Formats: sequence, structure tokens, C-alpha cells
Amino acid sequence: MILAMYDLSGIQKYVYSTNKLKEIIGGSEIVNCALFKILPEAIGCDLKNEYWKDESIEFKWSEAKKTPQIVFIGGGVSLVTYPNQNVFNDATVTLQKNVFLKSGGGLNICFGYVEVKNNNDKKLKFYDIYNELRKNLEASKNSAHIVSAAKGFSLNAHNNTTFEPIIIVEENQKNVKCDTRSNYQKFLANKIAKEGKTVFGELESKTEKQFVLNFDDYRNRDNDKNYLAIVHIDGNQTGKRIKSHIQKISNEKGATVERCLSAMRKLSVQISNAYCFALIEAVKSICWRTYDGKIDFRPVVVDGDDITVICGAANAIAFVERFMEQLSKNKISNKNKPTAKDKLTAAAGIAFVKHHFPFYTAYSIADQLCGNAKRKTIQRKINNANSLDFYICDSGVLESVEDFRKKNCEFGTDNNKLSLCIRPYVFADGNYSYKKYFDEPSNTLMDLYEDHKNKLKGLMAAYGKGPDETETYGELLKARAALDKDKKQIMKIAGENVFSYINNKKYAAFFDILDVLDLINPAAEGE
Repeated sequence: MILAMYDLSGIQKYVYSTNKLKEIIGGSEIVNCALFKILPEAIGCDLKNEYWKDESIEFKWSEAKKTPQIVFIGGGVSLVTYPNQNVFNDATVTLQKNVFLKSGGGLNICFGYVEVKNNNDKKLKFYDIYNELRKNLEASKNSAHIVSAAKGFSLNAHNNTTFEPIIIVEENQKNVKCDTRSNYQKFLANKIAKEGKTVFGELESKTEKQFVLNFDDYRNRDNDKNYLAIVHIDGNQTGKRIKSHIQKISNEKGATVERCLSAMRKLSVQISNAYCFALIEAVKSICWRTYDGKIDFRPVVVDGDDITVICGAANAIAFVERFMEQLSKNKISNKNKPTAKDKLTAAAGIAFVKHHFPFYTAYSIADQLCGNAKRKTIQRKINNANSLDFYICDSGVLESVEDFRKKNCEFGTDNNKLSLCIRPYVFADGNYSYKKYFDEPSNTLMDLYEDHKNKLKGLMAAYGKGPDETETYGELLKARAALDKDKKQIMKIAGENVFSYINNKKYAAFFDILDVLDLINPAAEGE
């Protein structure tokens, strides 16, 4: 038996290589098609019987010796078994060719494989087989060509102006030629708008919402504060969890390849279902803006623990908060009784951008922010916690967000040093707590927004000048609060309260909130 692992490369660059939402929607359809349709078709699976999505269906060695079997698909990776080398070769060539044709050369399939001779090899544990498989896949990825449009090369024909492959699709029993990849993505988006059929149709059904196809419908062109949010969510230590699971099963008495592959399918399905359920519940719980019956929310990639969505800026942080809350209700472990340490957690990055900001750059920033959030929990040894970082992209970032903050968001000397950003935040009690340092203070600032907007703007300006100016402004607010009807509320952001102290380090207590207050505060909408 041949055990093969496939990896779909170039997803982000392919989807976000355009600035037009229609093309992004079309690109995400193609990616999901490559993962969940082209692969099953290449090995002859019936798409009406997606058995690999059912954790109760166990992998059978006897069936795998006869026909190809999908163990799981998730996280941009799929695990498949083949009865012999010839079947594997034919299916892999078909898969690579069809992905090439469907994506115009913009997506690439890498693969690794190993031969498994016995279901119960007492000398070779499945954990060792799995490690060898991963090693072969990494070697394939490292030697693969850089993913880009296949200009000058095509299996059908190519556009003589752009040199991109012409993609031929069947529509109403006729062949339709799309002379560029972007035109093909537009074609798919228009087809979705016309027929209402999308790979995210199941999500729309379960959330009882319809997702937007064009964010311009929600745009107030008289308002300069028209922002979207690119939200990227990635699971914490999912690969480590899977390897630990495989190692435990492999070391159990009587462990067979069949039993280990069944356990892998079960774990993969449980993780995918947990993330999908968290997404559904988060979307259902928020009051989104609507236009023509559609909400200002659009999934782009939903694949296991890898999720990317585009939504209106006003609800982006609330969406992440609700998502994390739902996700952590799930505990997945190889132990009989999972504990709090086994709960699922993730990191999220939000890039706030204007409608026509380059989407690929925005996604790259969201990915950086997600990485920052992950590092926060590791550096502070905050075990198994959700985390969040965000950034407003008013212009292109030529360096990493972390480096930018070190240069522009830290003031003063060692004895009186002020850091503007507390973020990334952690969804747990203690230091860098989202609830303590963002959620609760933001309610105070929103209450003050309408009547004391100038005070808040003054505080934001003071933060940007350094610790001494901020301290002076804090005392000024304290003095003025004595005669104000909102004295109790103002005192919460006055005097020494303008600072927060975490691990003996001074932070601007309200800078992060003031930075995005106009975006997330309903009172600011329409100004």
C-alpha cells in the first residue's frame, strides 16, 4: 500500500493577488475546489459520499488494498492511500494536471509518499512511517518551483497579450474560454451571484445568513473612515497535537496502521468541525450590517484550523472574541478524560484596511499579526490561550509590524519609558488580558465618545508625544473632571490611570482602543 500526503501551495498569493473582491471570491472558490473536489475526483471518489468527513467511519486496510482511500483533508493537506504504485502515479498526475488547468498555473500540488507493506509491522511503528512521510513531503515542497501564473506555457492555449494560459470551462454544455486567470475568477464570482451556489453555501445555510459579494454596497463614499478587516485565524500547536496523538496510538499494544489512520481521521474531523462550529456560532451572534439581504462578511479560506475572512471593520474584533469563546469550549485529547489544558485555542491577526488597499499586502500583515499573537503566549509562557493582534493599515508597511512598533511606538529613557501598544492581547486572566486591558476600558471610552470626543483626541495626541506629555495631560483631565457631570467616567481615564503597568513596564492604557475607536464604535458610524 502507498501512503501519500498532498500539500496545496500558493493559496494566499493566488487568492489575494488581485485587489478586486470578485476575483478574490472566485479565487477562494478555485482553492476550495482543488482541496475538496479535484482530489476526490482524481482518485475516483463519489462526491455524494464524503466518508472522510465522518469520524465514525473507520479506515479499513482491506478496502485500501483494493481502491484508493482518503484518510482526511484539512489545513491545506490531504492524506490518501493507494493499493499500489501505478494507481498512485496515475492519480497524482491527474491531480496535478487538473489543479494546473483549474488555476491557470497559480496553484501547485506537492506530495510525499511511503510504501507500507504490512498492517501490523512489529519492527516499524506508524509514528516512524508518518515522520518519514512528512520528511518526503517537505523535500518535495523545498524543491518545488515558485508558484506563479504559467505565462508562456499552457496545456490548452495561451493569451498572446498576457501570455497567461487560457482556461476553458464548460457552461450550459458549451466551452467558455477565459483568456486570463482574473477573468476566470470573475466568471466564477458572477456565476455565484447568478446561481447562488458557492462552496460556502453550507456555512450560509448553518448561519442562516447570506454573505456579501461586493463590499462597495456597504461603502459610505462621503465617509473617509471606510475600512474593511482582513481576519486571519490559525490554530495553536495543531501539528504538535496531531503528532502527539499519533505517537501515543503507535505506542499502544496491538497498534496497527489501520487503527492509527482511523485515529488520524477522527482527530482531523474533530478539529475541523470545532473550528467550523466556532465560525458559525460567531457569525450568528453578531448584528452585521446588511444590504439587499446580505451581511458584510465573507469567508475566503475555511480549511481545518486555517481560517481567513473579510468583514466590515466595526465587528471584526467582536467576531474574533466570539470565535475564540466558542472554540475553547472544545477539548480534544488522546486521553480518556480531556482537561482544561486540552482545549482548542488559536491566534488571530486583524488588518484594518480601506476598500482599495492591496489585499495581498493586507493578508501578509494579518498573517504577521497572527504570528505576533502566537509569540506573545509563548514568550510570556501563557499556556494554551487564545490571542489577538491588530493594526490599521493607512499605508504600505515596508518592514515587519513588530519592527515598526519598536521604532515608532516606544518613547522615553530606560527610567521613564512608555510603550504605546499593549497588544497582542491574550484571552485569559492576568497579564495582557483582552478583557482587562481592552474590552472593559473600551466600554468606558465609548460612553465618553459622544460628549467628550475632544478629550479623547487630546489623550491620543499626548500619547504620541511621550510619557511626560501624557502624564501632564492626565493631570489636566483629572483637574477638569471635578466640574464635569461625567466626573466618575472621566476619572477612569485621568491622572495616573492614563498608564498601565505590566511586568514593571509602563504602557499607554488606552492607546490601542483609541487607535480603533472610530472603527469599532457605533456612535462614530456615518460621521
